[in-house]
Amino acid sequence: MVNAQKGKAKEVTVTKQGEWIVDSGASDHLTCSLDNLVNVKVTPSTFTIKLPTGATTSISHIGDVILPNGLKLLDVLYVPLFTHNLLLIHKLAKDAQCDVLFQPSQCVVINSKIKKVIAKGVLKEGLYYMQCKTDPSEVCMSVAADTSSGEIRTIRTDNTLEFSDKACVEFMNQKGILHKKSCSYIPQQNARVERKHRHLLEVARALRFQSGLPLSFWGECVLTAAHLINLLPNITLNFCTPYEKLHEEVPTYEHLKVFRCLAFGKDPSCHNDKFTARGYLSIFVGYLILQKGFRLLNLV
Repeated sequence: MVNAQKGKAKEVTVTKQGEWIVDSGASDHLTCSLDNLVNVKVTPSTFTIKLPTGATTSISHIGDVILPNGLKLLDVLYVPLFTHNLLLIHKLAKDAQCDVLFQPSQCVVINSKIKKVIAKGVLKEGLYYMQCKTDPSEVCMSVAADTSSGEIRTIRTDNTLEFSDKACVEFMNQKGILHKKSCSYIPQQNARVERKHRHLLEVARALRFQSGLPLSFWGECVLTAAHLINLLPNITLNFCTPYEKLHEEVPTYEHLKVFRCLAFGKDPSCHNDKFTARGYLSIFVGYLILQKGFRLLNLV
């Protein structure tokens, strides 16, 4: 996969950024793209790892990865000279409290508590690749089955085929849900969705213009915009916030920060030296979803 002779890396095969190979022999989760990581921390140059070719290379960063299907991978190592994303089975099973079942053509990840399939992998060229793209019909069924969202009687979508598969149709019929579709090329019939989409983009655009961040940080702007919108009073909700309507409690605002403000992240690798700097210079780029913390961009 990698030729590391004379300090140069020659790529032979490259895994796509969003593809993850399910592996049982690796020592840690590995990624070939720094863009996959959140909660990024810089590692000392003494941290090294041995590649499948036998070559040894250093690890420059470590962080977490949140896959589109909702799985969270902790302590993922970023290896610049590596060309694949590896998902370690026993670490995933321990951190996510799940079971992994291997079948002849696929592997499935099952939540140990609710006994529900939360991810799937397909067999290609002798390797299992995790499917990180979320199926819209599965999301629809998951939301409809969630009693905390209230009882759903009608769902309106465009004419996309994802919501017309057999499993989704049978689920809606079983739950008594009426599936309405908009007319082709008439986005006005999805006016509420279009307005929400416009509102989200306007707030995200304002955050990016105010912060001066490059366009590559559009994802952080959108996530932060959604977080702020959920905490703002809404006139259609009688000046309640969406958060209050969902959780039946008034939200707190002490944790809010100015987008792109100066911050100092804690460096856990310096605990052995009392005179080493304890933090690194960074900027604030958002809020964590599954943890009580912030997303920081390391400037060092």
